[in-house]
Amino acid sequence: KVGRFGYSQYDIDRYGIGFETDLGFEEYTLHCGDCFQLQLLGVWTTVRIEKNEFGWYLIDDQGMNHDIPWRAVPARLLIL
Repeated sequence: KVGRFGYSQYDIDRYGIGFETDLGFEEYTLHCGDCFQLQLLGVWTTVRIEKNEFGWYLIDDQGMNHDIPWRAVPARLLIL
């Protein structure tokens, strides 16, 4: 199921993946260590979200750091 990665609507200090459902809007709030996929430059990339003293960041499955996208991008959870 594809949603949108962006700031959480329920916790301004976190990110989440929002989904449109038949019942309205549903959000999965992300926590350190959560793995999911983002569509970056048209390619689905598996990432893990982490936080340090400087803020949130993403690590891909090759161990490379990625900046958090500045706008909402397509995302999908690997497991629920």
